[in-house]
Amino acid sequence: MLKYNVKRLDAIILTHGHKDHTGGIDDVRAFNFKQNRPMDIYGDRKTISHLKKEYFYVFNNDYPGIPKLSLHRIQNKKFNINGIEFIPIRIKHGEINIFGYRIGKFVYLTDLNYISGREKKKLVGADVLVISALRKTPHKYHLSLAEALLIIDEVKPKRAYITHVSHLMGLYSDLENELPSY
Repeated sequence: MLKYNVKRLDAIILTHGHKDHTGGIDDVRAFNFKQNRPMDIYGDRKTISHLKKEYFYVFNNDYPGIPKLSLHRIQNKKFNINGIEFIPIRIKHGEINIFGYRIGKFVYLTDLNYISGREKKKLVGADVLVISALRKTPHKYHLSLAEALLIIDEVKPKRAYITHVSHLMGLYSDLENELPSY
């Protein structure tokens, strides 16, 4: 945020409650101060519950130094933030249900190991697909590189980015020849 001189943050949309996806909640304090309002946070029931436990000190506390949050529970239905439509995409991360999102022609899917055919239909026509692939070998809670590439090949976005990559994936220079040119 500092590097790119971000002056405004309208909302935070969460995929799930794991710490590597919620760890920056305390950092919204600067935006609370600059924008003089609570930060809108969107997530499903489990994610909101997790936030209330993990950041218990934020809720029911008038101390001026804590982040001010306005929690919004979402379901697997379209919702709007400042005129921008968000389409939740229900995916699995191991045994838990989490959300990916579609915003216009952009789709973001992280920490998944399964997407149903019904939810996959929400990906059709995407120009950009960001999808996670933890490593080359199979994993119980995440897609492997081959599994992510199958989804990319099925969806056929104009551009695809692989994210949430572990050090076990190897170097890009070693993988380059295995990757399509999306």
